[in-house]
Amino acid sequence: MSPKETSTTRRAVLKIIGGGAAATGGFAGVSAAEDDDVMTKLGGGIHATLSPGDGDPDMDEDEFREYVEKMAERYGDAGVFGTGDPTYDGFITATTDNIDTSTEGGAYEGDYEVNSVAATYRVEGDSAGDSGESNSESDQTRYRHFMWTAVDNGDLTYTAGLGSFNIITEPLRTAYLQIGVETAGKVANPVVTDTISADNSSTVAVEFGSGDASFKLPSGRVTTTPSGEILSDQRPDSEYSLEWDGLADGVRSIATTVETVHDEDDPSIQFTTEYNFGYESLL
Repeated sequence: MSPKETSTTRRAVLKIIGGGAAATGGFAGVSAAEDDDVMTKLGGGIHATLSPGDGDPDMDEDEFREYVEKMAERYGDAGVFGTGDPTYDGFITATTDNIDTSTEGGAYEGDYEVNSVAATYRVEGDSAGDSGESNSESDQTRYRHFMWTAVDNGDLTYTAGLGSFNIITEPLRTAYLQIGVETAGKVANPVVTDTISADNSSTVAVEFGSGDASFKLPSGRVTTTPSGEILSDQRPDSEYSLEWDGLADGVRSIATTVETVHDEDDPSIQFTTEYNFGYESLL
């Protein structure tokens, strides 16, 4: 599979998402706009769907626990719950996607890895059964979703040449990460709602239910939508995303939680993960 490249610059990358109900991932071309001197060169996205009310979980609690432990071994403090305390109370189901890619023989050389999870919980204090269905007077179904992604840009490099001559060879660093949810219902109570920069906090806390998560913020900034910029003018109350942009070597992870409220008992909920690699141009 050959990655597509872009020759324009930006830091806040326009999204490229794979389609379909199953999770997809891999290389994608990246639309870009001028912002600063970051050249975005390589990226992709994952698109997954969960139906937590159908009684047939994609991943049960034991499988989720095993995945959390595996990611803790892989990423340490950047794992699923970071330096926080994992919680499984009220767990219903989860979906994961894991990309481990090696490139060679073209403009891109090296390896990178992307891992992500979206886990759905019953809302604590709600009179919900295993499906998450509420027995409240509003007769609505309410879920809390925990979303996490981590990337390791490994030893990726980008080489631009003219004929047999290499003009530049640059290491590619992680430039953008996003996790998000979209639903036909409404989103509510996101735990991260503000823009946070590395100058303000070295660790971002994600508290919910009987546990919590956290992720380190050694560089870059975290922003959310729709608290500031609205990605879609059609149903802004049905979307929520957490985005990190900057330039980072090695491992970078983010996490957040948000609730969704539905009129139907068995809603379909879309989760997205996006990532991008780039380098700082001196031109």
